[in-house]
Amino acid sequence: MQKERIIIRRAIEEDAELLSQLSAQTFYEAFGAFNTKEDMAMHLKEYYAIEKLINELRDELVVFL
Repeated sequence: MQKERIIIRRAIEEDAELLSQLSAQTFYEAFGAFNTKEDMAMHLKEYYAIEKLINELRDELVVFL
């Protein structure tokens, strides 16, 4: 059985869409049961929008791994 290699690297702008999907999914799984669907939709739209993440990825002080 061959082990998979895990590579940890700094995210780049091209990762924004995948980062958005992963962030929204994990946030929803962690907190969805404690919030209304409307509140969750608002939060996901505001904080995990691709354009927002691209701007954060361009900031030298922000790091996504």
